[in-house]
Amino acid sequence: MRQLRTAAVIAVIAMSIGACGGNEQKTPASSTTSKATTPTAAPAPGPMIGQAALANLLLSLAEVDTTLGLTGTTSVNKIDKLQDDAEFKQLFPAGWKFPDECIYATNPAMASVYAGSGNTAVSGEHDSASGSSDPKPEVRQAVVLFPSATEANAFFATSAQRWPACANRQVTPPGTDNLIANFAVGPVANANGILTTTVNVKLGNPDPGGAPLNVSCQRALTVRGNVAIDVNGCRTNPGDLAVNIANQIAGKIDNQGKVDAANINTLAASLAKGYNLTNCHPAAPDKLTFLSLAEIDCGQNPDPGGPASAVYRLLGHGDALNAEFKAFIKDIAQIPCVDGGSTPMTWRQGETSGQEACGTQNDVATITWTIDGKNVLGSLRSANPDATALRQWWLANA
Repeated sequence: MRQLRTAAVIAVIAMSIGACGGNEQKTPASSTTSKATTPTAAPAPGPMIGQAALANLLLSLAEVDTTLGLTGTTSVNKIDKLQDDAEFKQLFPAGWKFPDECIYATNPAMASVYAGSGNTAVSGEHDSASGSSDPKPEVRQAVVLFPSATEANAFFATSAQRWPACANRQVTPPGTDNLIANFAVGPVANANGILTTTVNVKLGNPDPGGAPLNVSCQRALTVRGNVAIDVNGCRTNPGDLAVNIANQIAGKIDNQGKVDAANINTLAASLAKGYNLTNCHPAAPDKLTFLSLAEIDCGQNPDPGGPASAVYRLLGHGDALNAEFKAFIKDIAQIPCVDGGSTPMTWRQGETSGQEACGTQNDVATITWTIDGKNVLGSLRSANPDATALRQWWLANA
C-alpha cells in the first residue's frame, strides 16, 4: 500500500513545477531578483483559431521524442477540460492550505488559474518518455482557446503580474506517512513573450534506506492569437524544454493562419475525377465551419454526367468528422442509397470505408460521405433529382 501511495505521489509531484507555501522562506537568489524581468516583447500576434483545430496544435508523440532526443514517448492521458487542483491538494494533511498564488505553477491548464478569463475550450496531453531513468522525462502540453486575441492577451498580462508572487520561494509542506517534499521555485522570467519559471522538487522515500527522488521542471506560458499555450516539461536537466515545446506549438498556430497548405493538399487528394485545384477553390479561414480544418468548394464537374457542385471538408479527428456528417445531412430528405438499405449506411471500397447518406434537397439529388482514417467529408449535388445516377457516378469517379 505504501508503495502504491508513493507512486501516486511521485506521479503528481513530478509534474508540479512550482508548488510553494506552508513553511516557506525566500530562496536566496544568485544573480536574479525575485521580480519578473522586463519583457523584451509582448506575445506575437497570430491568427484566429477554431476549436476543431486545437488538438492538432499539440506536439505529436514523434515530435515530443525529437524534442527530448529519445524514442518511445507514450500518451498517459488526454486533457479535454481545465484541471482541478484537488488531486494535488489532497496529498497534504487536512488543514494545510496550498497557496492560491502558486496554483499556476503546479500544472498547465488549472481551472482556478483560468477562472474568469473568458476561455472557451481546452485541449492537452500528458506524455511520458520510456527509459530506465527515475523519474522519466514528462511533458504536459495544453492549448486554451479564447473568443479573441484580446482575452488571450489579457490573460497573459494578468499571469505576468501574478507569477512573480511565487518566485524564488522554498517550502517543505508537512508530509504524511514519512513522505517529505521540498519545493524550490526559481525566478520568474518574462522574455520574448514567454513567461517561464523552474522548480526543483525533492521527494523523500518512505522505504527505509531509499534514496530521495529529485525532479526538475520548467514551466512556460505564452499566447498566439486567441490561444494560450501552457506547457510543463520535466527531466533531469530540463533546460528550455517547456519553452521549446511552446515555440513549436506557436509555430503550428502561425501556419494555421495560412490555411495550412498541407491540409489543402490532403483534401485535394480526395477530390473526385475531373476536380482539381484549378477548377476548385479552398475556402477562406473565416468561412470554415466550427469543426473544419480546411474546405474545398467545386462547381460543375467537366464530365458530362458529373455533379453540378461539390464540397469537401477536412476535420481534425474522428469525433469531429461524425459530428460534421450529422450536421451536414440533417436538412436532407434522405432515401436509402441502395434498395433495402438503411440511411445513413456504411460504404466500403477495398480497404477504404466510411458513412454515406443519399437524398434530395431543394429538388436536386445529393450524396454525402465520409472517409474514415482520413477525416474527410465530401458532398455532391446534381442538377436533377436522380439520386441513383448521382451515386453511380460517385462510385465510379470519387
